[in-house]
Amino acid sequence: MNVDAIKFPVLGVAHPKGRRTYVFIARDLLEMQETPLHSKLFGFLDGQRFIDSNGMVFVARNIRLSGIDWKRIREVGVFVSLLTSVLSLFNVPVIINFDLYKEGVADLAQVKKYMKEAINDFPRYYTFSRNKQVIEKKISKAKTIADCFSALG
Repeated sequence: MNVDAIKFPVLGVAHPKGRRTYVFIARDLLEMQETPLHSKLFGFLDGQRFIDSNGMVFVARNIRLSGIDWKRIREVGVFVSLLTSVLSLFNVPVIINFDLYKEGVADLAQVKKYMKEAINDFPRYYTFSRNKQVIEKKISKAKTIADCFSALG
């Protein structure tokens, strides 16, 4: 799949181990590829989908490790990164590669549903510095998929 076909930002949608919904916003290809090592090792990326700003749905297949995310490590600081990696049992930031396949089109209602599920399933990831009700209200009022994305970022 040619990345040029994707309109950024995108919403990454995963259902780790077939259970809860986790979402994230990626503003470019590198952000789509960044992930903690444990996410790859423990199957949290299985069935990873991306919904672009136009509503096109892409599924990631053949997910493979590409290397350590040195950019992220430098941003945080080498010492802090090393310390947190050791304390988290070597959950280092890595870059993954994958093949993208167009899967269909998502509608606004589906995007809102994924985002609201994620906020309820993993509230601390999304509401650390913001009020949950404010985020949910922004999602509910969104008129476009891109408007939904801005609720989280």
